[in-house]
Amino acid sequence: MQVKETTLTHEDFLRFIDYVPKIQTFQPGYRTKSPMSAEGFQIFYKLLFYCALKPTEAFKLKKEDFNMNENILRIKTKTKNPTDTTIPPIILGDVKKYLSDKKDTDFIFLTKYKIPLGRMIAWVYAKESGKLANLNVFQVKKTREIKGVTLLLFRESYKQFMADNHAPKDLIDLKLRNRSDSRYGNHTIHDLKSFEKKHFKTKFSEDEIHQYVSWYLSNMEIYNELANEARRILDGILKQRGMAVADIQSRKKDPERFKRKLQDGVAFDPKNMQDLAGIRVICFVKSDIKKVRDVIESTFEVIYKKGGEEKNGFSGYSDIKYVCKLPKTRIESSEELKMFENRRFEIQVRTILQHAWAEIEHDDVYKNPDKISHDLKRRFFLVSNVLETADNELDNLHHKIKVET
Repeated sequence: MQVKETTLTHEDFLRFIDYVPKIQTFQPGYRTKSPMSAEGFQIFYKLLFYCALKPTEAFKLKKEDFNMNENILRIKTKTKNPTDTTIPPIILGDVKKYLSDKKDTDFIFLTKYKIPLGRMIAWVYAKESGKLANLNVFQVKKTREIKGVTLLLFRESYKQFMADNHAPKDLIDLKLRNRSDSRYGNHTIHDLKSFEKKHFKTKFSEDEIHQYVSWYLSNMEIYNELANEARRILDGILKQRGMAVADIQSRKKDPERFKRKLQDGVAFDPKNMQDLAGIRVICFVKSDIKKVRDVIESTFEVIYKKGGEEKNGFSGYSDIKYVCKLPKTRIESSEELKMFENRRFEIQVRTILQHAWAEIEHDDVYKNPDKISHDLKRRFFLVSNVLETADNELDNLHHKIKVET
């Protein structure tokens, strides 16, 4: 069987990591024990890939080099001033857990003999896991150095991952720390965080999920009241302006859905999840949506708005969404509203036809993306086009009837 001799895709790397614990020396009853745990090797290789480190940099890491609050890793070298890189969300939970029993001044990769992990050991275990996964994890170099022993393919693979996801060259150079500057072109470490937040989700431990779920359960009624308050405000203003809508619904997020989302991983602070409180405005015709949007934008503090984009690669009939907060002036005017300060809620605005299609699409397709054939997804997309045409025609007829009567 021929192994791949190219940079690893992200999926390749995840498969490589999954095979590390399956190396023979980690199996029960095997006479020779590994000098470090499977978890230790996994974290080592993850740092090489996701932090784009050279092996010599990873060998020297101490707990004090990790700023987990800012997702920053400080790299110390002999020839340059220390440089910083980002710790992507996808490995934050694993790194936190691994560092939990380490002292600040300890090297984090020590063998069972209390000596720092060495290049040859790291090379051997990478080679073994690569064989099991049918992957070549070594960079092919024509130098005097022994072929493969530099173990630089993870760093090169992350560079390729960024390029494949349209990261600017300056941003890639910043990640690889090709200079000691803190700014590369117009890009800073905050731009790196934004790129990785977009492309990676944070995976939480079971303990962290339990803590977040407990937090939500203790705050759930506040979000229920926030949703009801936002609905009352919106409903009242629409009625004052004589604007009729089919329905205005409000709800708090279901705790089980909150938990499942954390289990899948998220790219944001769970306490800032945008739809813990939700309002849905269902309009009769499309022209009413613009009127409702004007009310939303003049009534609430809008943090984010989105609408009209394709969803899931096959749904072209999406509604309009806002993430909002109650305005400070309203909160400060009432003691009862103080508990809603800095809490977000989501508002969806859609027509009746959009609502019918979206509910069926969400329950039948969105929840089962791997079980639905491409042909059925295509037919759903075609139906969305038909409904959008019907929505436009219904709106035109509504307008013409108004003019004629």
